[in-house]
Amino acid sequence: MTISPNTPEILNNLGTVYRKLGDKANALASFEKAITLRPNYAIARYNLAEAYEPTNPKRALSEYETYLALVEGIPDEANRIALVQQIWDSIALDAERVTLTAAQRDELARRADDDDANPDDTVPWEQVKAEALARWGR
Repeated sequence: MTISPNTPEILNNLGTVYRKLGDKANALASFEKAITLRPNYAIARYNLAEAYEPTNPKRALSEYETYLALVEGIPDEANRIALVQQIWDSIALDAERVTLTAAQRDELARRADDDDANPDDTVPWEQVKAEALARWGR
């Protein structure tokens, strides 16, 4: 680390070691720094999602989504993609059981009403994905 403290691969591997040692804070910090240095580093995104999954499923879903966008069409990632899709489904099922506050329900209703009133005021997933991939240099 002293010789190459800002190498994404080293930081990702260090995060994996920290996670295996049970040091979640340092694992997250290492994965975060790896993707800060290389935003299109798919495996670091996957590892970050795994690390967030138990305590921050919303962030985990976001990182899994980014991982999937980065590895789409890469045959070597087929097994991991299938696993991510299973994890995604299980997190989504858990999210459906979350109790919302009255303010959260009101905000969701407001957004649904806004969507109903302005159906053309949306950005298609294909456009979001293309812009994200362009930003990440893929």
